[in-house]
Amino acid sequence: MNNNVSSYVDNPKSFVETWPAFGEANLFGLLSRACRDGDTKAFEDYLSLLENLSSLPISGLLVSYLSQGWIIELLERLQTNEYHQKALASLKNGEKIGSFCLTEPGGGSSYKNLKTRASRSGDTWDIEGTKIYITNAAFADYFIVAANTGLDKAQQISFFLLEKDAVTVEEEIDFIGNHNSGISRLGIECHNLSEEHLLGKEGGGFFSLPYCLNFERMDIAIASIYLIREAFRRTNAFLKTRKNADEMVLNYQVIRHKLVDAYMKLEVARTFVLSTAAKLLAKEECSKEIIIAKINATETARDVILELIQLTGAYGFTKESGLITMFNDIAPLTVGGGANTVLRNILYRNARSVR
Repeated sequence: MNNNVSSYVDNPKSFVETWPAFGEANLFGLLSRACRDGDTKAFEDYLSLLENLSSLPISGLLVSYLSQGWIIELLERLQTNEYHQKALASLKNGEKIGSFCLTEPGGGSSYKNLKTRASRSGDTWDIEGTKIYITNAAFADYFIVAANTGLDKAQQISFFLLEKDAVTVEEEIDFIGNHNSGISRLGIECHNLSEEHLLGKEGGGFFSLPYCLNFERMDIAIASIYLIREAFRRTNAFLKTRKNADEMVLNYQVIRHKLVDAYMKLEVARTFVLSTAAKLLAKEECSKEIIIAKINATETARDVILELIQLTGAYGFTKESGLITMFNDIAPLTVGGGANTVLRNILYRNARSVR
């Protein structure tokens, strides 16, 4: 991968101009393709790509790239007409950018109480609602919107494929991390949408979301591991040159032990994440393991990267080090793909059954 990325650092929208190159190399949605087709080569390419992307000093690049893959996976799974196929083709080749719209103000990423509503009017649809903290939204061309299509107070999730003229970017949110991923608040008000905008079956979202969230959480877990590895590489490179008076700091036992403690946390998380990915590739049921992997990997990355920053002293808090950027990028992922606290509630039923 070309590491000459200075023109893309902290330059919103610029790096997505490289998406056609990703599309030409067939690099979007590698994890879902590997699992769907049993393609081990695609999985190896996926790991290699994440390793490369994690080494680039572009805040938000990983999240934006992975989000494009989640949109492609949903379309691959739910497409039913030529409109969907046209959008899918343009997203896969990188010509267009996609955004998945689930999270709502006051409701987080819980999909059991959506306020965005879609209602039929004869053969057309009307959709109204607000979405928040939506990745890629500031510069996306296509939006997959989760909406409640149930009557009265009933919850029935359906997906709709919209283009950018159907949504309003009300605010591009100023995140501490993931600067270039276009995270925004969206207003949605569109009327007389044709049936072709419905993605999959009406009310089919409850069945499709858990499947697609598995890929999102697995992506986040694996990306977290590579961010830790890159943070280690940068920390080791710095400490090899760092002296206290005339003594190399790596000669101090306490520094070595702190590095080893951080390394052990990395290896435990990495081993579990990759074993879970192997189950996913083998088409084994592993939703529980994916949740554990996502929680453990994101929290390990957050904690270990902060420990590494502290080992490098003031340098770790500089933009030049890249470490504080990694920390700021990884910390929000503890709430991405389902907040870790909410995912713990899901795991509770497994924990309480342990004998």
